[in-house]
Amino acid sequence: MIAWLTGLHVSGSTAALRFQSESGERISLVDSYFPYFYALCSGNHEEVAHIMQQHPKVISAHIEHKLASIRDSVPSPLVKITCSGIPDFDKVCKDMGKVPGVIELAETSLPHYLRYALDKGMRFFHLHEIEFAQGRLVRAVCKEEKGIPLFNCAALYNNSIIDSQGAKSDIRSLRDLCGFIQSNQVDCVFSWNAGIPKTMMADLGCIHIRIMDDISHDIYPDGIDQLSSAEAILSLGRKRLLRMIELCMMTGASPEDVLSVSPGRLNTYLHIKAARRRGHVIPEFKKEMERPKSLALLRAMDKGGIIFYPEPGIYVQVAKCDFASMYPSIIVSYNISPEMMDCSCNDFHEVPESGWRICKARQGVIPEGIRAVLERRLALKKLMKLEKDPALKEEYNLRQKALKNILVTCFGYLGFKNFIFSNVECKECVMLYGRHILTRTKEIAEQMGLEVIYGIVDSVFVKGGTEQEYQEFVNAVSKEIGITLEFDCIFRKIAFPCADDGSGVANKYYGIDPDKEIEARGIAIRHSDSPEFIKDFQGIVIPLLLSEEGLDAGLRIAESVRSEFEEKILRKKIPLESFAITKSVRKDPDDYSVNAAHVLAFRQMPNNEMVATFVYTTRGPRPLALASLQIVDCEKYIQLLNQSLAELVKGIKKEKEELKLGAYC
Repeated sequence: MIAWLTGLHVSGSTAALRFQSESGERISLVDSYFPYFYALCSGNHEEVAHIMQQHPKVISAHIEHKLASIRDSVPSPLVKITCSGIPDFDKVCKDMGKVPGVIELAETSLPHYLRYALDKGMRFFHLHEIEFAQGRLVRAVCKEEKGIPLFNCAALYNNSIIDSQGAKSDIRSLRDLCGFIQSNQVDCVFSWNAGIPKTMMADLGCIHIRIMDDISHDIYPDGIDQLSSAEAILSLGRKRLLRMIELCMMTGASPEDVLSVSPGRLNTYLHIKAARRRGHVIPEFKKEMERPKSLALLRAMDKGGIIFYPEPGIYVQVAKCDFASMYPSIIVSYNISPEMMDCSCNDFHEVPESGWRICKARQGVIPEGIRAVLERRLALKKLMKLEKDPALKEEYNLRQKALKNILVTCFGYLGFKNFIFSNVECKECVMLYGRHILTRTKEIAEQMGLEVIYGIVDSVFVKGGTEQEYQEFVNAVSKEIGITLEFDCIFRKIAFPCADDGSGVANKYYGIDPDKEIEARGIAIRHSDSPEFIKDFQGIVIPLLLSEEGLDAGLRIAESVRSEFEEKILRKKIPLESFAITKSVRKDPDDYSVNAAHVLAFRQMPNNEMVATFVYTTRGPRPLALASLQIVDCEKYIQLLNQSLAELVKGIKKEKEELKLGAYC
């Protein structure tokens, strides 16, 4: 039978697997699982194996040859100890550590389900050719990734539940929920923050996505509308399900793990997979240490990313160009991995400014782990651009954005102390390559008669050319650098406001793209905690400031719009919800030493959802549910309105005095 692997739970000495066939049939199977780990020894391996073989909870202890370190190229003898079951695993590990001659243990903290899946060559949400008899798995061969299973999903809201087929029910207890899942063959339940026991869902063979938790692990979460019904949760849950499936497929993490661990941890799973494919065992402790450096080398290496700050003002016909996943591409293109450093062969990359050599002859573990995700994301983005069907286009977009979470963190994770394969010098190499690439990109632009007005990390904004010249520029850079520089769009007009001291600011701009849509960074319209009416105001004003009529005319109209909004605030003509500000709360409110507005509001909230949605009132910050239009602090919101206009016009025109904008600039 051909079926997707949709679930895997390991307990005791049994692996419980869930499959779904292409016809929709659900198959639950079991298989034997006996956990194991490795011991690195200094003495007689046969003697260590013999001692552990006598342990009552050990099934077998024998010698295998594996790569004990990421830098090893020749296998070493290790003792593999297999236990009778998961309940005995920790006890056996502890006893093994006391055996004379044992230096350290390896693979004791590897998730058991991941160990089973890697040993069997199985992958979540991939098709497998399976054979089974009497409910037990006989054989499973991973075939390919081909579409995704058609899940029956259900959304839980307050005391009601609805599934994809339209079935509805009242839910008063966990028993009611169990009954609904079983009778309607529900594969996945969505909720905002329902406390459903994981063991119960595992026994039912059902996935539970707590949307609030899932969003908290998303680096770039989309804005979330008010979830006021089961239908709204069902719609959003389907999007989170696509994200989860994509991450499971690429990292090997189980659905339950994807929903509860950080993107950094998913990076670890990627590299564990790559290391094990090469015959490495996974050590328990980080061994890579930063080597001593000379002062000159330390000065060269200890640098951040380079920024070309913009001169404040308004520019016309500016091309935005982005490197495709720049830092992950650097890691892959230049083979940056701890075991590839200090290459002694004649085939190497020389790291700019450092003189370090990185081997080109063989691929490193870190690039191998990242390459598959990088290529997958670029393929999804290409499909998204070519797709005409809006539904499929959105699906590709959701899936590529899920992978972006991993790629964004892979660079920082290279220097993270708790990442088992981390190496500070690898992180420094990536940074030096990034600086070199951006500098060289600027030089190429100038050689072609173009001007880089702004550049940061993986983006450059260029003026002075036609669309054809910009395309020739990105082609030239891509060819020389070896990493694709993509021509994004040409801004008809783009503004770079200044800082309070008049200097240029990184990541603060707004412009109008060819589709007449606003693209902005660093201003209120992009801030998730801005009141809705402020976003509406800037959405009206930005096209005015960048209109063909010119800045002077735009400023005059903008001032009249500001006056209209001020009048609406004073007359309470703006809905209460549009005054609301939402901020995350990361700690218990009593742990905050500063009484910020959102903390004061959070302390008044009846439940703890780790977000505070509040309104400034004449009686202080109040939770939205406890506020009213009658007590809205008009003076505070007029101040925020003025500030939102000030951040747009600051520095883009020097002679603001003629319009008397000084009151809010």
